[in-house]
Amino acid sequence: VKIQSSVTSVNDDFWKSRKVGIEISVDEDNQNYMSDGNAVYSKDGKTLYTYFINDSNINVKESIETIKSRAFVGLSNLTNLEFPSSLKTVEACICQGTQVTKLGFGEKLSSLSPNFDAFSNIKSVTINSNNLTYKVVDNSIYSKDGSILVRAFINNSSCFSVPSGVT
Repeated sequence: VKIQSSVTSVNDDFWKSRKVGIEISVDEDNQNYMSDGNAVYSKDGKTLYTYFINDSNINVKESIETIKSRAFVGLSNLTNLEFPSSLKTVEACICQGTQVTKLGFGEKLSSLSPNFDAFSNIKSVTINSNNLTYKVVDNSIYSKDGSILVRAFINNSSCFSVPSGVT
């Protein structure tokens, strides 16, 4: 698939329905998108739209600030996903259909969609201790002050106790 130079926007449904392993190239004269052979990014390199190489380990580039919805959907080999410290925003359902077991966020993350994914396979979640918005307690993500449970990761257990003071 080639995104021509004249393309100014791509419907979100295109990214959601892309086939794993099918390379998406971008004309170098395109003013809005670029590709490095593994993924499609905004031209300024700050937004990741889709990753199409089915690797088991992905370290997202340091320049990325936003990961769009369903960026890693269907990458069935993916087990480890590391985000850069530059990452600020993670949209919904980024890893549906993967086998992600590890998840790590940097210090600048400030917007995490509550339904960024149903990571039932998560065994390890980390957030840089210098993050001002979120923290991890007992493998679940909370607001930095601990008053809001953002995402609970329940593994091999039928129940989860919400700590007192959490809304």
